[in-house]
Amino acid sequence: MKRRRNHSRQTTNRKTSIISSPLAFALNILLIYIIYGVCRVEYVWENWSVFSQGLLNNSWSDLLIGSLKFDTSAILYTNALYAIMMLFPCHLKEKNGWQIAAKCVFIITNALSIIANLADSVYFKFTGRRTTATVFGEFKNEDNLGSIFGAEIINHWYVVLLGLILIGSLFFFYRKPNGKTKLIGSKDYLSYYSVHVLCFLLFIPLTIAGMRGGMTHAVRPITISNANQYVSKPSEAAVILNTPFSMIRTLGKKTFVNPKYFSDEELDRIYSPLHTPADSIV
Repeated sequence: MKRRRNHSRQTTNRKTSIISSPLAFALNILLIYIIYGVCRVEYVWENWSVFSQGLLNNSWSDLLIGSLKFDTSAILYTNALYAIMMLFPCHLKEKNGWQIAAKCVFIITNALSIIANLADSVYFKFTGRRTTATVFGEFKNEDNLGSIFGAEIINHWYVVLLGLILIGSLFFFYRKPNGKTKLIGSKDYLSYYSVHVLCFLLFIPLTIAGMRGGMTHAVRPITISNANQYVSKPSEAAVILNTPFSMIRTLGKKTFVNPKYFSDEELDRIYSPLHTPADSIV
């Protein structure tokens, strides 16, 4: 009787270990969705003076749908390597060393996303929009970045504290697959690879659709401008967007450069918008 119980327990453990990696991956991605939501709440709270007038007049369902769409795209972009490490159908990924590496990739990647989102909540008051990849060019000639960042860190210590809490939650709530039970026999291997190949094949089209923002052929990859369809004012698009998405979608894009066809003096000679009326006093 005892031997039968042990056999039943081992069978259950093997079945659990077969779906452990996909299940752990799904739970960890859900954690990132929650963290992005917290970052968005902090973003709105930090800039409430800008958003308070019009944001409450928007449809909450539109705000939620738009936020989820852009968060999904950003999360899939930034966690692409982690997804491959967790879902690629190979039983060697269940080993402890592989899982430690996957956890490091997950924490480092999403810690950077947290920092970008929270830092951008402070930077918004200077730009009025989500930060894009152009930020690297904007600060390339600055030689006092240390003092600027230091002052902002002190003034916004609560944002730093929230960032530390959220990054700490990546460590604390991270779900590691249960790879303790080894696969025994061809039946276990067949079950394992059947499940993992199916999960991997299902994840590929879902990832493409999530990154693009839709599944139909008519849907083009969403860009920053698409956020405006969920809000009533252009300035409120920053609420729908997230900073990782804004930076990823603008990497390598050419920024507007003033061609300077005419100098200011030449323009004034051709046409000046300033007109001095004649003296009407006779």
